[in-house]
Amino acid sequence: MSLPSELHAIHLGGAQQYQVARSLRFRSGNSAYLSRTFGTPTSAYKCTFSFWVKRSVIGASSKDFIISQGLNGPLAICFGSTTNIQGNFPSDCLLIGLFGNNTYWAATNALYRDPSAWYHVVVAVDTTQATASNRILIYVNGVNYTWYNSPYSAIPQNTVIQSNGTLWYIGTANSIYSDAYLSEFNFIDGQALTPSSFGTTDSVTGAWIPTKYTGTYGTNGFYLPFSDNSSIYSTPRSLGTNTTGSGGGSGISLTTTAAVNAGETIIVAISAESTTFRTVSSVTDTAGNSYTRAKQQTDGGSVDDIEVWYCANALALSSGSTITATYSGSITGGSPANQILAAAIPGLGSTTVDITQSGYNASATTISLSSGTLTQAQETLIGFSMNQGSAATLPSGWTNINSASQTGNYTNLAYKYVNSTSSVTYNPTWTSSKCWSILISLKGISAGLGVDNSSNYNNWTPSGISVTAGTTNDSLVDSPTSYGNDSGVGGEVRGNYCTINPLRKSASIAISNGNLYIDGNSGSVQWESIASTFLVKTGKWYFEFLVSSTYAAGNHMVGLAREDVNWSSSGQHYLTENSATGKALDQNSTTNDVVCVAFDMDLGYAWGTRNASLGTNPTNGLSPDATFSTAYYWGPAFSMVCGRNNTGWANFGQRPFAYTAPSGFKALCTQNLPTPTIGLY
Repeated sequence: MSLPSELHAIHLGGAQQYQVARSLRFRSGNSAYLSRTFGTPTSAYKCTFSFWVKRSVIGASSKDFIISQGLNGPLAICFGSTTNIQGNFPSDCLLIGLFGNNTYWAATNALYRDPSAWYHVVVAVDTTQATASNRILIYVNGVNYTWYNSPYSAIPQNTVIQSNGTLWYIGTANSIYSDAYLSEFNFIDGQALTPSSFGTTDSVTGAWIPTKYTGTYGTNGFYLPFSDNSSIYSTPRSLGTNTTGSGGGSGISLTTTAAVNAGETIIVAISAESTTFRTVSSVTDTAGNSYTRAKQQTDGGSVDDIEVWYCANALALSSGSTITATYSGSITGGSPANQILAAAIPGLGSTTVDITQSGYNASATTISLSSGTLTQAQETLIGFSMNQGSAATLPSGWTNINSASQTGNYTNLAYKYVNSTSSVTYNPTWTSSKCWSILISLKGISAGLGVDNSSNYNNWTPSGISVTAGTTNDSLVDSPTSYGNDSGVGGEVRGNYCTINPLRKSASIAISNGNLYIDGNSGSVQWESIASTFLVKTGKWYFEFLVSSTYAAGNHMVGLAREDVNWSSSGQHYLTENSATGKALDQNSTTNDVVCVAFDMDLGYAWGTRNASLGTNPTNGLSPDATFSTAYYWGPAFSMVCGRNNTGWANFGQRPFAYTAPSGFKALCTQNLPTPTIGLY
């Protein structure tokens, strides 16, 4: 059912300390999933799954496999469906299946049918337990639920649940694909834990909220926060260079020419040429990031030096900030050639250095550095080189990030991605002699959607998942925690977001894609309608609707519906009636139109337009396109002619808006809902 704003706030909007940045949307229509082959486990019998899930499709047609090895693998976690999984369980219960010579299912006696809720699920497995009922424990929002009609007593002791070389999936099993949002996915190999390792009860609201897991993960363990929405192999970008000064022996700084996003890896390369030897003692920046030396190469120990430093999982650093390399030792005589280069690498997360190599040559024009065998199949290689006399020619497959030169001394900072554990060689060449080179390898890959942030580097491969900007971007700010400030642009505030409600609709309208897409192709040719999951009674709100296809102009209506509308009958013309219970704000849109709606619950005013900002009328409370009674809860609603090619996408702020909301009007998410008054009795 749809909940009023005060109930949403009580459920999810309490004081939050730990912040969950993003969720990943799995779309069955796009066959979306993640996959990974497991290695030899810490334990074949003990493990813990912890994740947050927001469901989209409910009822007999639901098919939400959270994690599995297919229906023939040792274990699967899913929500029950009488048509797709097991007919002896009710739809929307939570099911855990164990497979072997026989199949055993454990289930909850509770059903999970709220499309507006984030649920926290913990499944603790320990098949070594002597008591059969202790071998699988299911917790939802911190509560241990009993079995529903389950043969749990028959689950054999010491049943194997994971083994070496098995292929696991998140979001699918045997070509059955989920429609759901997932966030904060932890897998602990070798321990059966309780929910207190992953969540706690909010002391103010009494709601169950996430906490950061701080324990160990075991060999196959992983942590997928889905917080990095960078595309696969995002290109490192230059943060600038400086070749201008000696600093009197104190160091050299650069002013960044691009911003660093939180969680990225910063690379800083420094060359120091002088008549007396000195080395870099520290690297700092104005954000307070911590830097570690990856590798240093001197010219044999006399005077000259090049170094590479890095900062893993950096704090955000704005453009125009300062990065400084401080020297120990001083310059005496000669003309120093001091250079500093920096770059940001997206998507690496908790990066560590795998392997380092360096070399110096005063007579040859080539230094060949071999990485040896890499410890991880997916790594980012960084090459730094300096030469006196001319610029370097990079080896095949390497791409320059940035370069610098001063008084005949040239430096290059380059990168290369690898997808195997084979050896990699870095051998830049020059037309003159006296050259230095450094090669380092960073564990991790710029494929943020599947990056393991546990430091195990058990990365998952995404399929059918998009981070391309627009309606199909599956990396969203819909989150089980609420935080952030709303500037009106969309895609910025974290919280539980409004979606389209499968429980308040006419019969023929279909919804999908995380309940943000409406499809009116089926059914008889008649108007049908659908509402959203949010009903509000106070505040100023904004949303958009993109008409992705239309049979004819005027086949879509976008507006508001009151709490007491009867949604049980098909063919209702709720919005175009402009009655006491339905208000149409746009009735003439066509393909590719963006319908913009702002409504003020305190005034009882609503405004609507197409393909343009709403201007200042909403801000000033003037000239509304519709008025309504503030004695009721209202929420977004949509109508279209079914039985024709009429489709569209709703956006309540979980992704960037096409047009900025009027000042003071907010996205429909829990962070923006009023704080409830909680009495003491």
